[in-house]
Amino acid sequence: MLFPSRNVAIRCVDFLRKQDQSLTVHQVKTVELLPDRQSHLFDDLQKLAIRLCAVVYPQESFAVAKMFWQHTGDGVSSRRAEFCHRAFEAGSLVEKSITESQTEQLRSKGPRRYQGRTSFDKASAEHTHKPLPTDEELGIKDTGDTDGLDCCQFIEERFGRNLDTSFVSSAKLAVRRRIAGSLVADVELSEAPNVTIQSTRELKVKDFSEDDVYLYPTGMSSIFNTHRTMLAARGPMKSICFGFPYIDTLKVLEKWGPGCLFYGQGSAKDLDDLEKRLRGGERYLALFCELPGNPLLKSPDLVRIRCLADQYDFAVIVDETVGNFLNVHVLPYADVVVSSLTKVFSGDSNVMGGSAVLNPTGRYYDTLKQTNRIEYEDCYWAEDVLFLERNSRDFVSRIGRINANAEAICRTLPSTVVKEVYYPKYSPTRRFYDQCRTPNGGYGGLLSVTFFTPAEAVAFFDRIEVAKGPSLGTNFTLWQAPVIFPAATASPYTLLAHYSELDWRKKARISNLGAAEKPHSVRRRNEDDLESRNASSDAGSTSEAELDEIHGGRSDDDAVDEDRDTQRATQVIARQNKRIMDNMPADNGIIESVTCINFMCHNKLHVPFGPLINFIIGHNGSGKSAVLTALTLCLGGKAASTNRGQSLKSFIKEGEESTTLIVKLKNTGHSGYQQETYGDSIIVERHFSKAGASSFRLKNENGRTISTRKADLEEICDYFALQIDNPMNVLTQDMARQFLSNSSPSDKYRFFVKGVQLEQLDQDYQLLEETIDNIEAKLEVRTQDVKLIEERARKAAAKQAMSEKHDTLRDRIRTYTRQMAWVQVEEQEKALVSLEQDVQAAGQRKQQAEETAAVAEQGYDQANTTVEQASQAAQELRDSLRPLQESKAQVKEKFDQNKAELLNLVAEQRSVGDHLKASEARIKKAHEDIALEHKRLENANGSSHTKRLEEVEQALAKVTDVKVTFDQNHEAMRNSEDRLRQMERDLEAAKAPVVAKQLEIKQCEGFLNSLMKDRGAQHGAFHANMPRLLRAIREETGFRTQPVGPIGSHVRLLKPVWSSILEKSFGGTLSSFIVTSKSDQSVLTNIMRRVNCVCPILIGNDQPINTSQHEPDQRFDTTLRVLEIDNELVKRQLIINQAIEQTILIESRSEAQTVMSDEHRPRNVRQCYCLNDQRRGWGIRYGWGRDNAPTASPMAPMTGQPRMKTDVESQISLRKETLHHLNGELRDLQRRVSEISDDVRSCNQTISRHVRQKDSLRQDMHRAEEHAERLQDELDQDRIEEGRLDALKEGLKDAMEEKSIGESSYGEAVTARDTLNVASRSLKEQLHEIDRELTSHASRIKKAEDKVLRCSSRRQTALQEKNSAFQAIRDAAEDQAKIDRRRQTQSKRVIEFSSQARKVSERVTVDRGETPNSLDKKLEKLSRDLERFQRDIGGSPEAVARHAVETRIAYQTAQKQVKELQDLAQNFKYSLIGRQDRWRKFQRFISARARAQFTYLLSERSFRGALKTDHKRRILDLHVEPDETKAGKGRQTKTLSGGEKSFSTICLLLSLWEAMGSPIRCLDEFDVFMDSVNRDVSLKMMIMAARRSPGRQFVLITPQSMGNVDVAGDVKIIKLSDPERGQTTLPFAR
Repeated sequence: MLFPSRNVAIRCVDFLRKQDQSLTVHQVKTVELLPDRQSHLFDDLQKLAIRLCAVVYPQESFAVAKMFWQHTGDGVSSRRAEFCHRAFEAGSLVEKSITESQTEQLRSKGPRRYQGRTSFDKASAEHTHKPLPTDEELGIKDTGDTDGLDCCQFIEERFGRNLDTSFVSSAKLAVRRRIAGSLVADVELSEAPNVTIQSTRELKVKDFSEDDVYLYPTGMSSIFNTHRTMLAARGPMKSICFGFPYIDTLKVLEKWGPGCLFYGQGSAKDLDDLEKRLRGGERYLALFCELPGNPLLKSPDLVRIRCLADQYDFAVIVDETVGNFLNVHVLPYADVVVSSLTKVFSGDSNVMGGSAVLNPTGRYYDTLKQTNRIEYEDCYWAEDVLFLERNSRDFVSRIGRINANAEAICRTLPSTVVKEVYYPKYSPTRRFYDQCRTPNGGYGGLLSVTFFTPAEAVAFFDRIEVAKGPSLGTNFTLWQAPVIFPAATASPYTLLAHYSELDWRKKARISNLGAAEKPHSVRRRNEDDLESRNASSDAGSTSEAELDEIHGGRSDDDAVDEDRDTQRATQVIARQNKRIMDNMPADNGIIESVTCINFMCHNKLHVPFGPLINFIIGHNGSGKSAVLTALTLCLGGKAASTNRGQSLKSFIKEGEESTTLIVKLKNTGHSGYQQETYGDSIIVERHFSKAGASSFRLKNENGRTISTRKADLEEICDYFALQIDNPMNVLTQDMARQFLSNSSPSDKYRFFVKGVQLEQLDQDYQLLEETIDNIEAKLEVRTQDVKLIEERARKAAAKQAMSEKHDTLRDRIRTYTRQMAWVQVEEQEKALVSLEQDVQAAGQRKQQAEETAAVAEQGYDQANTTVEQASQAAQELRDSLRPLQESKAQVKEKFDQNKAELLNLVAEQRSVGDHLKASEARIKKAHEDIALEHKRLENANGSSHTKRLEEVEQALAKVTDVKVTFDQNHEAMRNSEDRLRQMERDLEAAKAPVVAKQLEIKQCEGFLNSLMKDRGAQHGAFHANMPRLLRAIREETGFRTQPVGPIGSHVRLLKPVWSSILEKSFGGTLSSFIVTSKSDQSVLTNIMRRVNCVCPILIGNDQPINTSQHEPDQRFDTTLRVLEIDNELVKRQLIINQAIEQTILIESRSEAQTVMSDEHRPRNVRQCYCLNDQRRGWGIRYGWGRDNAPTASPMAPMTGQPRMKTDVESQISLRKETLHHLNGELRDLQRRVSEISDDVRSCNQTISRHVRQKDSLRQDMHRAEEHAERLQDELDQDRIEEGRLDALKEGLKDAMEEKSIGESSYGEAVTARDTLNVASRSLKEQLHEIDRELTSHASRIKKAEDKVLRCSSRRQTALQEKNSAFQAIRDAAEDQAKIDRRRQTQSKRVIEFSSQARKVSERVTVDRGETPNSLDKKLEKLSRDLERFQRDIGGSPEAVARHAVETRIAYQTAQKQVKELQDLAQNFKYSLIGRQDRWRKFQRFISARARAQFTYLLSERSFRGALKTDHKRRILDLHVEPDETKAGKGRQTKTLSGGEKSFSTICLLLSLWEAMGSPIRCLDEFDVFMDSVNRDVSLKMMIMAARRSPGRQFVLITPQSMGNVDVAGDVKIIKLSDPERGQTTLPFAR
């Protein structure tokens, strides 16, 4: 299979392999043929693109290859194939493998019939100066055939002149300009490029030119390649095929790409479904449609389609082949317009071609243009272009003639045989066509026709003298031949285009064109076709030929007189009567039986009917007339129409409450009514009661109720044409008497027109006349409205003209718009440079991270060594503690021993004291005795000696007292000094809490002032730059998910009492932000650094956590329960990181201790917080250690502002209370310091006093001792040697010595005691010293252990730093990769922005200093100026233009509506005239037939007479002459005897029955006035008339016997039983 290029061949190969995957690579290959570079013709052939590419495949794959060739239209033309074949035979065309280095763009020559004796054109020969090849060199033999070959020159033999190949480019340009509308004149090729006429098409679409027109070898090639270009430009998506298309279009959409959504009808309902799909999220590549379509010539609603395309982003491709661009302008509504140039554009049926036109204002224009630069391949054969250009020169004039001829044919087609004409002008979708129709455009040259019958289609086709064939590309009228099928005909269009898809075509509801399917039986027609139903009754069974014969063929009605009509009708009746016809019963619509229960005077009356002729006989009261009455009432008739009663109640049997009537209808045959539901019989039941209730039931043959609606019964009666209320159809007893005996001519006429329903038709025509009058009245109003709309359109056009004057402002806007596009590209390029720098920086950070990791690893090793050393030192200190503890035990043992000795000494001292007391008593006694002796001696010697003795004793006593006082003062001073040192230590200890408390109060006051000042401004608790950070986060667009934070702003504390503890426990978490990805973390980190507000960043997700199974008992408050969290992401992070669902809160410390120290550990409790009742604002955390032992740790109060949202007033109140409590504690602490300070001062004063007293007492003691010694010396000199006194003195001395010994012992005891006390104090000091050393040692051990902990912590920190460093390496590598990916993305974004900017314009230089903001401001200012101007003129240029278009469209629409109303009124008039004409013909036909039938029936008794019908006077009269020998027109019926009158009336009734369409005829007591002779004749005549009406059922009632009637198989005599005795009469008189 041959193709014009390698690319097309490759697409064919891909299609073959896709459709048949069993094909191997070796089974399908391509062979490319190019000009031979070694040929001396090569340089000349370069002028023509002569190349071929053949696809070689297995023979069994031909069907698939043919699909590609047929659907794509990318095959080679016959001219190219013929020329290449000759070149191949001449050796000038060889395989590519032979000439690999030659170029592809080579020249070609025309086919053989356009070849001459030289190779190329004269100009070429003059320039090349090479000998030209002869025919022999090309392998062409001179056979004498004028169909010669010239390798370089095409000869347009058809037009009698030659064209140089240099005109090929001019021909293509001319064709493209013709399509663009800028070349409409019939000019030579040399003139075509210089013609500059601007057409309406160019004016309507801005910037449109021939550069937007692309030529293709065929119309299908333009469609296929447009679809392929759309797929390349927008990616693989489904397409939409809207309306019934040319079959290959649908196949292209289905077989190339993801598939196609097909809307075969192209209706508004289809558009509604499409819009529903689009709203549901479905997206499509493009919508393909035709305007108008083929073969139904329907037009899609392009305005609505364009709106949907703009809203839901899909392209619109319109095929305008049938409409053509001179008639319709669809480019404003389409993105691409495709067309087959093979058709009317060429018009000569000798060349193929196609085109695709891009809309420069379409949203995909730049993309398609760019794609076409890559994908478009000009494969149009040069010779074909020349032929197409020449054929299309008179295109404009041809289209005008074609439009006029097509409309003339539509008007000329006979309406009697043509069922439907499909043409855009007469289509229901004409308004959509008119929306696109050009001002001078017509409706095209294609129309489709359907006929009522196959015979009419064949006759029409055979007799019409025009060419017949399937093409559209001719300059002459062409009719497509119908093809006959059973009961139907079809157009070759359907057969040729869809021969293998006829079932699919039927599903798409594309009817056969040429003739319609055969209509169904009359009874299957709808009630709207009232004329046809009556005209197609038994009388209507007359053939069309007979009807024409009656009316004299096609002659005018006014030219046919009554006698001639009667004569022709008589001839028709005569021929009918000669026919032998079997009276076959009808399959359905007749009565099978009637049953009456409690009806009139009958308990139960059942009457079965025969299918044809029924005679009901019986005596009076037997129920004959009741049968017809029941039939009328049961089938929905009114009681008054029976003339037997005015209401249903009057028909109920006396003594009964209700009545039931049952009528069984036959329902067999293929035309039965809903036979699958009702079966072979339809049972109709009617029930009514004296209470006024009335109901219907419709049952199937098995008695199952199907419906109870009267409307369904009416539908059944209408379907079977059961005209129950028609007085001529069911003629009751009273009506029969009236009709037969007493009716006047006007009464008979009224019966006549009502019976044949001419009266109903007359009323319908009167309604149509009223409608015409209403339309004409509306036309007067609409005409005035059109003038107003025209004025608005004129003003809108003037505004549009004014708007176009401000293009300079719009040019500046366009300039800034272009700069705006490219300044964004520059920004993206700067961002790309920045990212490239970031990549380098990330590499440096990675290197720094590696260095940091090495340092961190070294730090960890050092920290580990330090931990080991500190652990060893701590262990050494713990080992050195043991000697101190042993030393303390030894000192303690000595202290205890000294204490025991001191206790013994105290006991001994107490004993010595007792001896001293006894010595003192003897001394006192001795002194008393001596005093007495002295007194005696004094009395004898005087009192001086005694006085000296007393002075010595007093001096000695004073010395003793001073010594005791000195010792007491010394001990008191030492105690005071010890007390002073202790109080000084206490004072220092008491001052520290005061300072701490003051600091705490200051912080509390600051926090309270902040609360009262800001009133809870939440962000005040966070970093000062937090507002800037939040603003930057909101403005950042690089987040995948917007970060959440700070966390505290999403948390509300419901119980403010826990504010301080929870704020402290949460720590920095409340200031952190949460992101959902690492990339968002990086973006947020950069933002924090930029705004100088660095906060912790957590990574999480917002999947909710169900904590209901993991929470403590409801009696406990938990952190989660006292918090209100408005973000699921925040809640999840607090649960994970802070365990807020398992942290209980208990205010009471004792209760918290009880709960947490209970041997039964609380369920789902991880820790507990409580308030510290000893320190206001502090808290305590209770938990469990590693060994599950309870632990408790204090929690200092939070010093900053609360970050969680809470009640501000409650916080202020709580802080005030805390401050008050802190001030109270400070006062207590200060009072304690003051008291201790007072004690220190008092103690210092006491010590000073003791020092002074010590010096004073030492002086007093020295003076007292000196005085005592002096007195003693004086006494010793004055001693008197007397015996008794000496003895007493000796005794006193002994006592004194004993006392002295006692005192000495006591002094020794005191000294020993003092020694022991000193030793005790020394030992105590040693113990204290050892305790201090132990305390110091324990402190050192504690410090060492703390150091171990610190070192361990530092080691852990170092480990974390080490891990973090290595993690930083990984993060740096990941960041580097991410930044590199961002760089790559940014690079693509730069390319994308550049691509998007190029859609606006090519790259422009942006003015220095311009930024998007500055340009945006300028654009905004210019836009405001433009808007101000637009406000002045009423809108934007687009709005003004749109308003102008809308007003113009509104004007055109109004004109069209007026025209449509005028056409409608005119059509109504034409229809009314035609229908009235047919109605009059129908009147004449029925009248003529009735007259002829009446005359014929009278002749059965040798009567002569006439039936006179005057439709103007509305009378019907009889003239009967019983004696046919008498001359004259006959006698009036009043002058006839009773029998003659009855016989004549029966003849009239039978004549009128011939014109009725109901399947049943009922007549009651027809022979009431007849004698036996007339009765016999009438019976025979009625039976004969019934037999001439096959399929009709007759019910004839007579009270007389039928013994003299020759009963055959089609006659059934029904004899009713005699009436029952005792029956009563109907209560009519009541």
